[in-house]
Amino acid sequence: MGAYVQFVRPLRNLGVQRDSDDFRPYNTDMEPDTFSLLVPGEQYVIAPSGIGYRPARADMPQRFVLPVDSALYIERLAFSRIDGDPVFVVQETDNEGAKGFVVRLDSATLTQRWMASIPGFNVGFALRDGQYLYVTCIGFVGKLDMNTGKYAWRHDDLYTTEKFNDFDRPRLRGDIVEFPAGNRVLRVERQNGRRLP
Repeated sequence: MGAYVQFVRPLRNLGVQRDSDDFRPYNTDMEPDTFSLLVPGEQYVIAPSGIGYRPARADMPQRFVLPVDSALYIERLAFSRIDGDPVFVVQETDNEGAKGFVVRLDSATLTQRWMASIPGFNVGFALRDGQYLYVTCIGFVGKLDMNTGKYAWRHDDLYTTEKFNDFDRPRLRGDIVEFPAGNRVLRVERQNGRRLP
């Protein structure tokens, strides 16, 4: 019942033989690289600065901008859709610190409909569940409504209180969403966000 958002690789890593869902960023020895994504009927090309193009016609690409901080660049990028609109999950960095966000663009104009912060680094795989997206980062899990850009529920400070550094792929188990983290699993009720033992 859920589906993971599509991971987008930097162009330089397209030929690297790894798991096709590998979401590891390129390392600090590498320069930021452009991301290219081909989805049914469309292509997106996004520079590390967040400036992107969708070739509507060969002679006139449609320009858009992801809200990347001017001092940072895109390190990780993933893609989904809601009602035809592109949704991007981004981790931005300066190789010393990082943070993340999710942004929904209007499908026709490619202008920003909303942006939601992911409050840390180690942005993990996002799991789509209908109109919702489960997102993670260091010490954080949340259920984001992709229609409004607001969190239906969230759990912060999980690193400070419980040393949750990063999370593996979330998974749905009936009315529960599980957030694996090494040999531990954070279990949360999907509807109300109540934590379970």
